[in-house]
Amino acid sequence: MAEQNPRPAGAEPSELPDDPIQKYLKKVVTLALTYQKQLIVSGAALCCLVLVIAGVFYFLNRAENNASARLLEINQQAGLIDSDAGPGAYDGIKEKFASLVEDYSYTDTGKVALMQYASLCLESGDPDKALSVYETAWKKLKSNDEFNFLILNGMAHAHAAKGENEQAVSYFQKVVDNKSTVIDDMALFNLGLLHEELGDSEKSRQAFEKIVSDHADSIYADAARARISG
Repeated sequence: MAEQNPRPAGAEPSELPDDPIQKYLKKVVTLALTYQKQLIVSGAALCCLVLVIAGVFYFLNRAENNASARLLEINQQAGLIDSDAGPGAYDGIKEKFASLVEDYSYTDTGKVALMQYASLCLESGDPDKALSVYETAWKKLKSNDEFNFLILNGMAHAHAAKGENEQAVSYFQKVVDNKSTVIDDMALFNLGLLHEELGDSEKSRQAFEKIVSDHADSIYADAARARISG
């Protein structure tokens, strides 16, 4: 009995006309031949894009290193200032922080410098400037969980330093409501003191009691217990 030939008439033994994969590959080859010039141009554009991206990463890495070196130098200079010196002794350091922030605000180091600049303004007796810098930091970093509660805490202290206790209470409360910070106990203690100054003894007591119940190991716990009992 003759063996049946399963191939269509005229088909070469190597062809598989009903194979969808081979049909697809043929279409790809046809398209490549048809649009080879466009593909070459696209390939060149892709190479250019890769080079641009590599250049951006190189620039950012270099900028980060330069910013870190400047920040280290500023902190070293600040450490040499006598702690008993007046607030004016830090004017030069604050100017250097401002310059660093202006030059490298887009880097991680620039963001850290912004926070340090605001803190230095507050510690050197300039709450207005501190608040202004903290507000700038908030616009840049409010979505950053590593910084936002520190900014809120700084803004609270700045308002308190200006005697704006109600605003300070609002910001300390935001720190507490965050529920993910490591300074809740400090914020609660400040809330207790501020509510006390504002004449709201009940809210003051609640803040101190929350320290004792939720932060028993806190450095503020004993002081909070003394406030409750006294």
